Amino acid sequence: MLNDLEQPTIKPNHILIKVSACGVNHGDLGWINGFIPRGLSPESVDDVAGVSGVGEVVEIGENVPQNFQSNKVAFYRSLNPSDSKVGAWCEYGLRVAGHP
Repeated sequence: MLNDLEQPTIKPNHILIKVSACGVNHGDLGWINGFIPRGLSPESVDDVAGVSGVGEVVEIGENVPQNFQSNKVAFYRSLNPSDSKVGAWCEYGLRVAGHP
């Protein structure tokens, strides 16, 4: 199922990633096939699945060092609950900035 989503709005301490590729691992397949029940792991905003991906930082939020801009990055969907969690299977991902 495909959904059109708005591009996330940048937040302080976050980076916006233009996703170029993402993985499909055994956990993702279990979720797709219904072997992992909904609610067992933290859900994502807009019900976007996928836990890992790669892309390029296209925007940085307040308090993020300027040298993060345009970096190629790998990312993992946090396993902690968050009101801004989005899975990796999307065009853009918003993530808390980590260490370069």
